[in-house]
Amino acid sequence: MKGVVERIWHNHEADGSENWVLSIGGQRYGTWNRALVDHVKEGDEVEYFFTQSGRYRRLTGLARTGQTGFVTADRLAVRDDAMRQTRADSLRAAAALVSDVKLPLNQRAASAVATAHQLEAYLIRGRTPARRQPTSSYGDIKKPEAKARD
Repeated sequence: MKGVVERIWHNHEADGSENWVLSIGGQRYGTWNRALVDHVKEGDEVEYFFTQSGRYRRLTGLARTGQTGFVTADRLAVRDDAMRQTRADSLRAAAALVSDVKLPLNQRAASAVATAHQLEAYLIRGRTPARRQPTSSYGDIKKPEAKARD
């Protein structure tokens, strides 16, 4: 995504940790990694990547427009061409993985994109982003306990 950095601020947590928040296009994006935001300032036009968990948006990659490399949350200065190639390879592999899945086309495409994001994260960071455990739509159903035999 692309946008202009409207504001940058720094927060201190009660446990002593620090985080940074950027306002881009009216939306807030946070990071715990100072190196991710050190190279940008308010008013810079940027290209950025983020993950979203509920209402929180976490920056995973950030580059000023025209800069030769992205700064990622885990590794610095990933070259643009390497990032594009990684993204293309991830999408190609994900499309192949879901090609035989029996879903409507729009759901299959969404599944391919989600899978591509996971593959890209693995290729760049060496691990996939943390995922929440799937929940049942039935809530917490407990297994009936066996009756004691006399």
